[in-house]
Amino acid sequence: MMEKLSRILWSLLALFFITSCVDPIDPDPEPEPEPVPEVPPVLVHTAPENTEFRKIAYFPYYRDFTKKSIPDSVYQMLDIACYAFAAYTEEGVAKLKAGISDISVLVSRCKANNVEVVLSYNVPSELRADYKQMLQSAERRAKFVKSLKEIVDKYNLAGVDNDMEYPSKGDGSHLGNLYLMTDLSNWLHDPKVNKYLTMSITSGKYPGNIRDGIVDELLPCVDWLNIMIYDDYSESKPGINHSSMDFYHVCFNYWVNVRKFPKNKLTIGMPCYGRPSGLEQSGRVLGFEDIIKQGGNPDENEATVTSSKYPDSPFKIYYNGRPIIREKVNHALDNEMGGCFFWEAGDDYCTTDASLIRTAYKEYEKRKNSN
Repeated sequence: MMEKLSRILWSLLALFFITSCVDPIDPDPEPEPEPVPEVPPVLVHTAPENTEFRKIAYFPYYRDFTKKSIPDSVYQMLDIACYAFAAYTEEGVAKLKAGISDISVLVSRCKANNVEVVLSYNVPSELRADYKQMLQSAERRAKFVKSLKEIVDKYNLAGVDNDMEYPSKGDGSHLGNLYLMTDLSNWLHDPKVNKYLTMSITSGKYPGNIRDGIVDELLPCVDWLNIMIYDDYSESKPGINHSSMDFYHVCFNYWVNVRKFPKNKLTIGMPCYGRPSGLEQSGRVLGFEDIIKQGGNPDENEATVTSSKYPDSPFKIYYNGRPIIREKVNHALDNEMGGCFFWEAGDDYCTTDASLIRTAYKEYEKRKNSN
C-alpha cells in the first residue's frame, strides 16, 4: 500500500514540474506595439525674401588660402565665400576636411575684405547610403545639425550650404532631405540666429528622379538654390562645351518657366575650368589659369592644350571665356535672379584682368552704375 501511494505521489510531483516549465497561455495577450512612423518636422522659421544679387565663389579645402594667388582685390568683388567642404562622416556628423591651410585663414582674409563665409558640406560616395538613412531619423538629424552648428559657431560663419548631390525621388531621400532642410531652416532662420541656408542643385536638363528630388516644399527653407550649370560633357561626342549658353538657357527655362521657382531664389553656376569633349575626362580637366597660360584666349571658349597626364597629346578643351561670362551675368541681372557663383576661385586667373570673377564683378558694377 505504501509503495502504491509513493508511486502516486511521485507522479503528481512530476506532473507539477512539467506544467510549471510551460508558459501559461494568456487568454487576452497585448498586441505587439506598431513602429512609430517618422513625424515630419514643422517649419517654424522660413527664409526671408532675397532682394540682392549676390556674387559667390567656392573655396575648396585643398587650396592654400595663405597664398596671394587670390589677391584681396578679388575677395572685395565677392559677397560670399563658400568653404568647401565639411564632410559627412561614419559617426553621422560633419567634420572639416583636412586641407593645406585652416578654414580660419580663409575666414580671416574674408573678414578683412568684408566677405561672409558660408560652410558647404558634402557626402562621400561610400557614405551616401548611411547619410540617406540619417535623414529619416529625427534623432540622427539632430546630431548632424548639432555638428554643423558647432563649426558655424566656432568660426562665426554666415550659414550652411547643402551640397549632398543629390536627393532623389527614386529612393525617397527627397523627403529626408526636406526634413533636414526644415530642421536647418528652423535653426538658421530663427531671428536670433539670422544666417543663410542654401543648397546646390542639379542643372535640371535631364528628366528623372534626381531632378524631381528638388521639391517645391524646399523653397520656404532656402535663401537661394545654386544651379550647377556646368559639367554637361560627353566622352563620345566632340565639340561640346560643358557650360554653353544653350545649356544655360535649357536650365533657366526648366527651373523658372517649367517649375516656376522664384528667380530671386536661384543663382547661376559658372565654371572656372574647362573640359575636353569626345575624350576621357580624367587627367584632362584644366583650370582657367592653366588654359590661359598655355596660350588660351580669355575671350574665346576653346583652346588646344596638353596636361601633365598627357604631355605629348594635345587636345581641345572647352571653357567659359569672358564674353560668355558677361552674357550669363547680364541675363541673370535682366531676370532679377538671386546672383551668380563660381566653382572655384582657385582655378580662376585671379591675378590678371583675364579673371572670370573680375569679369562678372565689372559687368555687375557697370549695370548697377547705369541704373
